[in-house]
Amino acid sequence: MQFVVNYHRIVEVEMGALPNFIVAGSAKCGTTTLCGALSMHPDVYVCEPKEPNFLAFDSVYQKGWGWYKSLFREGRDAAFRGEGSVAYGSPVYQQTVISRLTENLADMKIIYIVRHPIARMESAFKSMATYGKHREWSEERWQDVPLSVEQAIEQDVEDVVGESLYYERVSAFIRSFSRSRVHVVFFEDYKRDPVTELNNCFDFLGAEEWEDPDIGNLHLNPSTNVRVRDTAFLKFMRTHLNTVVKAGGRIPVVSPMLKSVLRPKFDGKPLMSDAVRQKARDRVYEDSQKLLALCGKPADYWRFE
Repeated sequence: MQFVVNYHRIVEVEMGALPNFIVAGSAKCGTTTLCGALSMHPDVYVCEPKEPNFLAFDSVYQKGWGWYKSLFREGRDAAFRGEGSVAYGSPVYQQTVISRLTENLADMKIIYIVRHPIARMESAFKSMATYGKHREWSEERWQDVPLSVEQAIEQDVEDVVGESLYYERVSAFIRSFSRSRVHVVFFEDYKRDPVTELNNCFDFLGAEEWEDPDIGNLHLNPSTNVRVRDTAFLKFMRTHLNTVVKAGGRIPVVSPMLKSVLRPKFDGKPLMSDAVRQKARDRVYEDSQKLLALCGKPADYWRFE
């Protein structure tokens, strides 16, 4: 048993069914695929939903540790229990997450998956343009969403830039939990050899090596969800009109032609011109070099030309 503080009440929590690892990010780097692959190991359980956001969102945290524990009820006998809330690696929520972990689950192990930071920035911008920012409250999701990836870089938007500063994110976890409790997975390595990378994760957790032939097919695939652009007209509607668009960024039932004007699909062309790519490089290069050095990777592991 362990006693934890929960809004000024002392609550006795049975630790047996709480998680002992998290996949904390980074968003748009393959966390869903990684969690699915980890859960195939007979000694590993990943909860549903994969992203409960318990440690990040106050409204979820208020449900209490008993509720969080209930997510792992089916896996209570598994030696290794985890979840994959990417909000835990967001600069918006990371310090709150670290505080709650150090107070209550100080032995937590953290897996963090990364990919080329500029590729991640492009993917994150498309997701943000489609769904809004990754925030707890709906009214925050469409506040100050930039219309271009260049604006996102210039405004230092957390979803695009902050979550691509991997060394900042990873080192914050290391300072609180030690290097031995933080394992970094590289998207590119997983794509080349998923079996080796998964077994590196299992070794980090303390699980036995696993050689099930099925895991050899678990490659990271791009999302099949359609990504659409935000527009200046929609920004005006959200700001000035009392419509469902203001609340959630969605368009009421309208003709496909009008919808294609209000929310045009990304056309497959590069999001970044050479000049914008240079801005992105300038923002993430130094941080990426620190991460590569930390993880024993060559300085040219990610090419920025």
